[in-house]
Formats: sequence, C-alpha cells, structure tokens
Amino acid sequence: MSKVEPIRTDGSPREAVVADQIESVIRRLGPVLHTHNVYVEADPDLTAICDSRALTRVLENLLLNAHAFSPSGSTICIRAQRFSRGKVIVSVEDTGIGIPVEDSERIFEPFYSGHDSLNPGTGVGLSIVKEFAKDLGGAVWMESCPGRGSTFSFTMLAATE
Repeated sequence: MSKVEPIRTDGSPREAVVADQIESVIRRLGPVLHTHNVYVEADPDLTAICDSRALTRVLENLLLNAHAFSPSGSTICIRAQRFSRGKVIVSVEDTGIGIPVEDSERIFEPFYSGHDSLNPGTGVGLSIVKEFAKDLGGAVWMESCPGRGSTFSFTMLAATE
C-alpha cells in the first residue's frame, strides 16, 4: 500500500480529456492487451478534474485485471460518460470469470485477492482504485456475474457541467 501514497499526495488535480487518458493507457499497455479486443466508447470532449497520473494508474489496474481474468480474444470495453451531478463515470467491462458473491463485499480491501487460487494478483490494485475515487470525491463499485464477467466503474468530478 505504500505505492498508494505517492498517487494521493500529488495534490494537483487539473482538467484532463478522459478519452485521451484512456487511449494513452491502451497504447502503453498494447503489448499486454493485444490478445484482447479493446473497445472504447467515450465522448472526445468529456473532461474531468483529476490527477492524470492517478487516473492512469486506475485505468492500468482495471485494464490489467480485465486482461488477467478474461480469455484471450475476448472483448474489454471501456466507457466514459457524463454522470449526474457534475460527475464523470468510467467503466471497464470484461467477459471473464467474474467474481463470486462471497468475494464481492471485500474485493476493494487491501491485500484481498479472493478465493480464486489462480489469482495472479497481490490484492492492492483495487484498493488503489478505491482510494483514488475517494480522494477525488468519487466512488467505485463493481457488478459481476460469475462465469460471465465483471464491470468496474468509478466516478470523478467533471470539469464542466
């Protein structure tokens, strides 16, 4: 969790074009994500108030999880849109193994990686996502259906109404 602190202490949120941030992360993760079909649905003019480095880390965590827990050749969909009351919502959806109900309550806890013995993670990625969303006045949640996939969504402040 010591890696969370540098993300949270930058303290310089700025206006960022969300679609540009998403595309930048996809390019950076291209060597990993090439085994999946990555689809982006985002208004090119949608802007948010955020720390770009933190947003990048959140997107990386969610995309790497989607990659790790969904079969090669499947689709990962990233959506960004204006949400109610001055917020932007970003969602990363996969068609992977999903998360069992018994893990869903704890999935954002530090070092919790679920009951899946094949889980390659350390259990800190989603706790980083949670801290980022909280720090910027947003929230994070997930919806999942075991055997059919998961959608992780988070909100942050919109730059304009």
